[in-house]
Amino acid sequence: MNLNWVDMVLVGVPCVVVLGVALFMQRYLRSVADFLAASRCAGRYVICTAVAETGAWGMGFISWLEAFSKTGFSLGLWGSFTGFVFSS
Repeated sequence: MNLNWVDMVLVGVPCVVVLGVALFMQRYLRSVADFLAASRCAGRYVICTAVAETGAWGMGFISWLEAFSKTGFSLGLWGSFTGFVFSS
């Protein structure tokens, strides 16, 4: 694999930007509560929404596993064809 300077810039610039933002935002983080719920100033609604998002992902994953256990790999095969139907 041969990478020239354009490829390195396309990979390097976003990494440097993310690192810069992380270092800049580090001054605002003092504890885990700051990271998870804006130092508990986010309010109950935001905290409950974040908890509900986590639960929704878990339930979605379990339902996907149940569908996979019933249908096997054929669900993924026919599911890949729906991209053509819905994109046009």
